[in-house]
Amino acid sequence: MSKYKRICFFFLHVGCLSGLIAYLLWLILRPRTPTFFIIDLDILALTHQDAIPAVAHQNHSITFSLEIYNPNKRIDIYYNSTDITFHFSNVSVGAVMVGSFHQDFRERTQINGSMNLMNRKLLKAIFGADSNTTIDLEVNVVTVVRYRIFGSKTRRRRIDVWGHVPIGSQGQMNETVKIIMTHHIPVLR
Repeated sequence: MSKYKRICFFFLHVGCLSGLIAYLLWLILRPRTPTFFIIDLDILALTHQDAIPAVAHQNHSITFSLEIYNPNKRIDIYYNSTDITFHFSNVSVGAVMVGSFHQDFRERTQINGSMNLMNRKLLKAIFGADSNTTIDLEVNVVTVVRYRIFGSKTRRRRIDVWGHVPIGSQGQMNETVKIIMTHHIPVLR
């Protein structure tokens, strides 16, 4: 082999080895999106003894528990303000904003909150429902995150997740399991 071919062969090996190392580092250090769960959702002060017109003008509240899990290894997540919006039948029922916070790797963060509910259409749907019927409530969580990998922060990434929550006639979630929120927008009825 000539000297020129050996030099080209050496640089070819170095380039392939560098590319393989970069690819493996990318696979190891690639940040994964946090997972959002709806743990609990209740519409308070709903009873069937009240009449619909009288109840519809009162202030009711939605209380919720949201859990966020960081599945990354050695990658922290910094959340900007988080918007949590509730939808019923193509109408926004209300929204809550949660301030910015930090989440360590492999950590679960629980967000508990409440908001006033003033949507007459939702109240009528719940009060008019039989004991076996459910009402579909969609929950939308929008936030912007930055990942911290080895002391340096990445660019900002927007996360928009949706969850479909069945609400019973008593104003509570029908399921006792966590509801996983997904990254696609549900079809609103």
